[in-house]
Amino acid sequence: MTRRLLCLVALLALAVPASAGAKLVVGISDQNASTFSDPLYSAAKLTVARYVVPFDVTSDAGQRDRWEAWLAAARGAHQRVLVSFEHSRRSRKLAGKLPSAAAYRKAITAFKKRYGSQVSDVSPWNEVDRKYVAARGEGQPTWNNPARVATYYGIARKLFKGKHIVALDILDQANPSFALRYVARFRAAVRKQHLHAPSIWGLHPYSDINRFSTTRTKKLLRAMPGGQVWLTEASGIVQFGSGFPFSVTRAAAANKCMFTIAKLPRVKRLYVFGWGAGGTFDSGLINADGTPRPGYDVVKKRQAGRCRKP
Repeated sequence: MTRRLLCLVALLALAVPASAGAKLVVGISDQNASTFSDPLYSAAKLTVARYVVPFDVTSDAGQRDRWEAWLAAARGAHQRVLVSFEHSRRSRKLAGKLPSAAAYRKAITAFKKRYGSQVSDVSPWNEVDRKYVAARGEGQPTWNNPARVATYYGIARKLFKGKHIVALDILDQANPSFALRYVARFRAAVRKQHLHAPSIWGLHPYSDINRFSTTRTKKLLRAMPGGQVWLTEASGIVQFGSGFPFSVTRAAAANKCMFTIAKLPRVKRLYVFGWGAGGTFDSGLINADGTPRPGYDVVKKRQAGRCRKP
C-alpha cells in the first residue's frame, strides 16, 4: 500500500464519528439480587443494570437492605449500575408527596456519601409522567410538575459530577400527547432555571413495543433533541390485565420489535425490564421454575424483528 493510500485511509477513519457503528449496550432493569446469580444471566452477556430506589432510601432500613443486597450482587456480576430515584416507600401518604428541592438535595446527598463510588449512572426521577393514583398507590408525584423534575435534574448534575445523568425518564403511554407536553414543559423549565441542556434522555417505550409500533418513540425522539437516548425500561409484556392476556409468544415477538426500536438513531442503551416471572405486570424472561421463555433467546441474541403483530 502506498504512503498516499495509507494517508487517505487514516483520514477516512478520522472522519467517522467515534460513536458510529458502536454496539447497543444491553442490560437489565430489575429489583432482585438473585437475578445476577442465575447462570442464564451471565450467558446473556448483559453488562449494565438499573435499580429503582426511593429517593430517601438512606432513611428507610428495609429498602436500604434490599438495595444494598442488589448493589452487591450487581457489582459482583461486573455490572455498570444505573440508579433511578423515585417516591418514598415508607408510607402511601409519603409516596404521593413531592419532596421539596431541599429535601431531595439532602436525601440524595446522603445517598451519594454512602454509595456514590459504587454507582456509575444516575436518573433523578423514575417515570416522571405516570399519573399518581392515591387509591392504588401507583404512579409518581412528579406527574404534573415538570419544573420540579428540572430542579431535581439540576441538583443531581451538581452532586454527581462525572457520572452520566439521565435527565428525564419518561413513559410513552398509549396516547403520547401527555408525554410530549411533559417533555416540552421540562425543556422550558431547564432553560428558565439556566441548567445544562440534557445530554442523555430516558424513555420507556412500552406502548410502542407491545402495540408493535415505532410512531410514539419517533415522536418523543424528535421532542428530545440532542444527546443520547437510553431505553431505561423496555420489554415485551407476557401478562398485564385484560389488555395483555398471558402469552410468551406475543411477548417474544414484542421483544424483537423492542430491538428494532433500539436501532433508531441516538438510542445507545437498552435496559430490559424484568428477569423472572411473576407479579401483576409480568414481563419476565425466565419462568418461575427457572427455565427460559422465548423472550430470553430474543434478548440473548439481540434479535430484532419487524414491528408487526404475530
